[in-house]
Amino acid sequence: MKTADNKPKQPRYAAAYGGKVYVTSYDDTVTRIDTVSLTIDGSVKVGRDPEGICIKNGKIYVANSGGLDFPAYDKTVSVIDLNSFEEIKQIEIGLNPYQVFADSQGDVYVNVRGNYGDIAPSFKKIKPSKDSYEVSTLTGVSVSEFTIVNDKAYILYNEWGKESKVKVFDCKTEEVVTENFVTDGTSILNGYKITADAYSGDVYVTTSDYTTSGNVLCFDNQGKCKFTLSSVGIGPNKVILLN
Repeated sequence: MKTADNKPKQPRYAAAYGGKVYVTSYDDTVTRIDTVSLTIDGSVKVGRDPEGICIKNGKIYVANSGGLDFPAYDKTVSVIDLNSFEEIKQIEIGLNPYQVFADSQGDVYVNVRGNYGDIAPSFKKIKPSKDSYEVSTLTGVSVSEFTIVNDKAYILYNEWGKESKVKVFDCKTEEVVTENFVTDGTSILNGYKITADAYSGDVYVTTSDYTTSGNVLCFDNQGKCKFTLSSVGIGPNKVILLN
């Protein structure tokens, strides 16, 4: 994908709905791609350097990171109307928002990274209503990466050079229900990305030190390691599950 002046759009993340794929890009846009014709049929301007994207209840939510403008990060989440494909709101959420996922109740959760210095990362919730968006901070939860499946947020927390932890957060009760998902003593060093299977409950964690080939670890729904795929490549960024 390229911009009008033939520069790379630098695509980041994608979400699919209703025969369309919506892609965030570092040219500050969300691009709509038709899955039948495989052509771009729309584009909308959002905030700076958008990252994560999710779709819920007729709205598209986009995390505007401003990551290329360090240290002057963005601090908003764009709301796009799915039907008109127009931005209708920018919600101030916190410095350097990264990932967005929604639960079954329509609440939207955001991993806010801060500035890697004096402004700490945080975990935020957006509660949409008819005329407003209420933002709250979920305290006591440290998040590096997360995903939401069946109203559970599987949260990966990683400190460089230390063993990574996986917690489970219940989106309905808004509390951590499992402090340490891994139950068999398996060590996760340099945890990178996390994916959960809605059907089996399996959880996949990739690892990366950004210089050597990383691994993929698969845990069953009881937190026991089922298998490890070793040395799959540098920075394994995504596990995609086929139903």
